[in-house]
Amino acid sequence: MMKITRRLLSLILALAILSGISVIAPSATGGDDPDENGDTLIETLDVGNIWTYPYISNNPDCAPCYVPFIATVRTVGDSAYVDNESWTNTVDGSVSSKTAPTALRPGFQYRHSVVIKAQPGYRFSDDLALTYLREACPAATKTISEDKSTLTVTGLERVTFLLDTPRMTKIANVYGGVQLKWNAVRGAVKYRVFRKDAKTSWKKIGDTTALSLTDKTPASGTKYTYTVRCISADGRTLASGYNTAGFAITHFGSPVMSKFENVNSGTKMTWKAVKGAVYYRVMVKSGTTWKKLGDTKSTSFIAKNRVGGTTYTYTVRAMNAKKQCIGGYNANGWSCLYVAVPKSPTVWNTANGIQIYYIKPKGGVLFRIYRKTGNGKWVKLIDTTSNKILDRTAKNGVKYAYTVRCISTDKKRWLSGCSATGSEIVCRR
Repeated sequence: MMKITRRLLSLILALAILSGISVIAPSATGGDDPDENGDTLIETLDVGNIWTYPYISNNPDCAPCYVPFIATVRTVGDSAYVDNESWTNTVDGSVSSKTAPTALRPGFQYRHSVVIKAQPGYRFSDDLALTYLREACPAATKTISEDKSTLTVTGLERVTFLLDTPRMTKIANVYGGVQLKWNAVRGAVKYRVFRKDAKTSWKKIGDTTALSLTDKTPASGTKYTYTVRCISADGRTLASGYNTAGFAITHFGSPVMSKFENVNSGTKMTWKAVKGAVYYRVMVKSGTTWKKLGDTKSTSFIAKNRVGGTTYTYTVRAMNAKKQCIGGYNANGWSCLYVAVPKSPTVWNTANGIQIYYIKPKGGVLFRIYRKTGNGKWVKLIDTTSNKILDRTAKNGVKYAYTVRCISTDKKRWLSGCSATGSEIVCRR
């Protein structure tokens, strides 16, 4: 057992040296200076009983500060705690004793206090700086008991337990921005996403308790770099490191439909231009999948051969010069009801004016009647839901033409085309 203990102590010492932790080992004579009571002063700490923990401090002179002390280390699963150790939450003042650092609330700041008892036959030195080897934090207060058997250290620098750095698992252009996803970090309660570009440094994009976030503010054609880190629940404390290199992507926007109108040849759709796009691909939904209708360099397209009374759903994607899709697209699409062009109305003279009658095409509810006098231009006569209208304003002996077009109930969109010639008649009263 003695051999095993010595080997273990040697291994700990070797690891401490390799990790850059300065430790004062006992001298060949044990470093003993008997005093008048025959006790031994602790001028150096036995390396076999030193337990170190890196304190990440707000004080640049103490970051990190490795604090060795004589204590008993106990383990429970993957956690460890030390006898006579306490942690005080600087926000609410709550105190946790014999608590594993990994079990403390991540992202919250704590002040550390510890009571250290000398080993049997030893006392602490009056030179506390020597006894507490690496404790160099100026904010700490060290008190030794009258019998020099107990050393109490309070008010160590405030610390924040750093969680693992989140790892980005996905970065992609989607409809409405750039979508970011990352792995869950044990102990994390909230995450903060940052972004930078060639002209700016890291800028906060948003906080979330989820494992994904969509940046809705990128400009199309611009290269961005993203990173993510853990933060405290109140968002005031950074609780982890972050990938300083970040993850880069060039954002290309998603086309947004701005207008639908049904014309004689089909459904005409218009969208806003996307910076960086050369071509656009228009698609129509077929069941649960998207079917290509055509590619164009324009920002408008006419879907032909539509069936009257049918609602179609369309979407559009931006493409580069090689016709490779860039950016995201609206996976839900935009819907538009197509109404067939109403046939030219039937017109005849009555004693009170010209009677106009037409057959409502499937899907049509509200109709706009146009009238043209002689070789003049088409002028709106009336909007109506009826299919039979009497034009009482027609003048005797004058030649008129009538045509019909279906419009949306809010009167903002054409739901059909119309006959360009219409039906002609000379008014006879």
